[in-house]
Amino acid sequence: MTNYHRTSISHIKAGRQFAERNFWAKADEALGAGGALVAHYDNVCDQEEQLRRAEADTLQSERRARAQALTQNGKRTRNDAAVYKPTVDQPDTESAPIDGDYIEGLHKEIENFVHLDQQYGGAAASPVIWQAYKQIRHRVNTSEIRNGLHRDVYSALSEVAEVAGWSLYDSENDELTERVNNESLGLARMAGDRNMELFVLQNMAMHAETAGRPRESINISRLVLESNRLSPRIEALFRLRLARSYGRLQAEGETKKQLERARVLF
Repeated sequence: MTNYHRTSISHIKAGRQFAERNFWAKADEALGAGGALVAHYDNVCDQEEQLRRAEADTLQSERRARAQALTQNGKRTRNDAAVYKPTVDQPDTESAPIDGDYIEGLHKEIENFVHLDQQYGGAAASPVIWQAYKQIRHRVNTSEIRNGLHRDVYSALSEVAEVAGWSLYDSENDELTERVNNESLGLARMAGDRNMELFVLQNMAMHAETAGRPRESINISRLVLESNRLSPRIEALFRLRLARSYGRLQAEGETKKQLERARVLF
């Protein structure tokens, strides 16, 4: 009656497959539930929309604050982020050492990438940022780094990878997103940059959830929440991630619990 195979119904019952509203309407009719199943479905969808909006607002606020922190006096240093013109030198030879000037230029590039993604979205920005990241990574991996600058270089490279991963996620390139996120996480850990590590882990949890791996997302989020003293805003991001992931598993009680805890932190 529902036009779903019994295997699909088994997956739906176990929380491994999403069913559209018409499934619940037919199931409601078949079971004589008097609209209870449809009402429950609508309630879950309403919660999902609340989560989506809260998370989008929080992430956008994080992005704006981050972009502002990367500019002098909160002002953009470029008028047109749509045109990518490298500020980091890309010499023909691989012998030029990486120094403080290179790192400064790299941070300017990160600023440009963030604005590019914000202004035009991942579909347009991700190919540019991905290509630039590969060039910068090659430059770092084939060059001498001045003494005392190794952590700064790898921290900056991790941030380039993080922005690339975010943009690739926005363009729905799941395979590259996972690859670049893992690279960014490894670089952040090499550099001892805990703030960047947390940022990447949040991106990884978000990607796992939207890619249909809610349990992986929950595990990442709980790992962070159990092992770190977090700012209220960062904790809220991970709480929202938990709420969305539990929602996918149809764990309504845990979904509401995490959503309320996130709201308190806003």
